[in-house]
Amino acid sequence: MSKRFYFFVILIFGLIFLYSGCNNSPTGSDDIQDGDDVVDVSHFSIENYPRVDGSTSTHPLQILIACKILGIPYEWGEWYDGTRRIQPLPSDPPKADILGYVEEIYHNGTHGSYVNLITDSADVILVAREPSDDEISLADSLGITIETKAIALDAFVFILNVNNQINSLTVEQIQGIYTGNITNWQEVGGVNAAINPYQRNKNSGSQELMDALVMKDLPMIDAPEMILLTMMGPINKLNDDPYGIGYTVYFFREYMAPRENIKLCWINGVKPDPISISTGSYIYTTKVYVAIRSHLETQSTAFTLWKWLKTQSGQNVVGESRQKSFELTFGIEKHLQKNHKLSPYIGGQLGVSYEEINNKIIPNKALSYSRFDDGYKNESERKLLSMTIQIIFGVEYYLKENISLSGQYSFGSYFGVGEEKTVTNIVDGIQDISKTRFGIGSSSLILSIYL
Repeated sequence: MSKRFYFFVILIFGLIFLYSGCNNSPTGSDDIQDGDDVVDVSHFSIENYPRVDGSTSTHPLQILIACKILGIPYEWGEWYDGTRRIQPLPSDPPKADILGYVEEIYHNGTHGSYVNLITDSADVILVAREPSDDEISLADSLGITIETKAIALDAFVFILNVNNQINSLTVEQIQGIYTGNITNWQEVGGVNAAINPYQRNKNSGSQELMDALVMKDLPMIDAPEMILLTMMGPINKLNDDPYGIGYTVYFFREYMAPRENIKLCWINGVKPDPISISTGSYIYTTKVYVAIRSHLETQSTAFTLWKWLKTQSGQNVVGESRQKSFELTFGIEKHLQKNHKLSPYIGGQLGVSYEEINNKIIPNKALSYSRFDDGYKNESERKLLSMTIQIIFGVEYYLKENISLSGQYSFGSYFGVGEEKTVTNIVDGIQDISKTRFGIGSSSLILSIYL
């Protein structure tokens, strides 16, 4: 019998551009930004502003861009459909015409915005995916070519009710649920209850991502009664259904439609969060795109906006965040016996992590915000100290003397203590984000090489 101790430290200090500027949805991959080209948008007005459209989840970004370029302040607030979105504010001196214009900017959803772009009812769209086969066919039939560029990162995520004891699923388990091969939560380690696999309608952004990233060539279960027609559909269902599962995008779930009764499902043991998304360790990291028709006049404001969003200035408007994190993990394994190839073991693991994120929407310095005596403010600060305690069971199989493959299951608890402070000209408050979770389980496959 033998014991193995291990010690693991992760340090991350960096600048991560954020999806909306005042939230923790990460963007800013190396292939997002074109460079330091100067693109002038100072001549934009409500008379020549491009006709815009997009996905539901990109509407806050669209409003943020318009407010920045047209010169009015903004804040996060409740919207009529129960989501939270960026909204323009009255300015001083008054700009009622601009305020009214920005308030009228509406997104028709991913498929609707692509159709509007193709049929010349919109010039620039911000969308959560590239065009679907149906949309490409429509464009081809009209002799239109769509051009897309990535401007941000997001993620495709699965959501569960907090009362569901399952916290993590594998890709294969997700596929099994949505092909109908897995129908009871007991089959994936949960309670003895039928699974309600909520879906989205064809050509919606979420459904196209589901087909492309998760199901691929696998057929979705035929369950018309489970198909939901809006992005709020899965949120509303999962808020009350402890036996359901649904899918959406990270930014929408975390910042536009946060619900205490809904949690994110880990995939293959990886939690979708700003770090795992920005590093790509979360398997379903996705991109947000700006799309135009390829034949747009290069002198048009639509083409100018398209170019500007990829410059340093455009990316700065998308958002800015300074993030620091530290993770420390201690563990011990005790091998119970070892024959020539196989060695079962038990162990324990203690992890401690600290995360600090400071976000700030930075207004255009050339604009006046004189109605705020102490200057325009929209900032948030998040600090979280967490600890995980896990018991580990596993079997290590030696492929060679110094190479082994281990399958292990860990079970434990999570304790987090922290707060999030928000400071704007309208709201100044502190939210407790401390959480305690028991019974968190995950499985993993580990390849080890001993030097």
